[in-house]
Amino acid sequence: MSSVLPTILPYPNPNFIVTITKEEFILFHSVDRKLFSRLVVELGRDTSQSIHVMAFIMWIERKSKKCNLVEEILQSWPNVMLSNLADEVVVILNCIEISHYPNTFVGQSNLPLIQHILCRNLTLEFFHKKRLEVINDVTKLINDVCVIAFEDIIEQVQYTMAIKMQQQMLYSYPNNIGMVPQQIQPDVREILANLNLDDIYACDSSIVAPNDDKRNEIKQPIDDRTIFMTFSKGYPIYESELREFITRY
Repeated sequence: MSSVLPTILPYPNPNFIVTITKEEFILFHSVDRKLFSRLVVELGRDTSQSIHVMAFIMWIERKSKKCNLVEEILQSWPNVMLSNLADEVVVILNCIEISHYPNTFVGQSNLPLIQHILCRNLTLEFFHKKRLEVINDVTKLINDVCVIAFEDIIEQVQYTMAIKMQQQMLYSYPNNIGMVPQQIQPDVREILANLNLDDIYACDSSIVAPNDDKRNEIKQPIDDRTIFMTFSKGYPIYESELREFITRY
């Protein structure tokens, strides 16, 4: 029996809505799924980052009225262009996380592929001025579309990575003698207890330049920071645990 999603499709009559199944939802987003697969399978990009990239591309598709943007990228763009586009999107997302436009992004203000898509000379400043709208819309697309439509792809990629890691660990023992790695489900409470918010903010989540130049670390005030959060159904977490983690410092 097919599962039913709490997703509705709007019709001109506001009193008329229809509920769709998960299978129908996945079929509707088949093109989005194929592009996401290219990002995480063919290009080997991080799944969490790629979810945000896809949500941003879908947001552009809706805002620009280019109803076939994702399909156009899927069919016409080679992997190198797709990867460069993803890099531009990551730069934008990193920029809008900060409430005040950071000077470190001045040298990256040009977005050639985004400009090509929108046929406008848009820069990082443009997206930063619309940061609240972008964050709200992209987060909604992540929760309402990406997490559901890409769930099985993410699970398959993570499973493949886990198998490779287990094989590497097994082969690291001489004469094939050693322990077979066991799959252990992490305790979310233990992870949160050992995680430090300063470690998160200290991480350089920006794009690394081709010449591997190191950027100066910027310490942003706590009130100016934004966190994108994606949750997995496999590892449930309670609201009280999350609140305790965020407010403990």
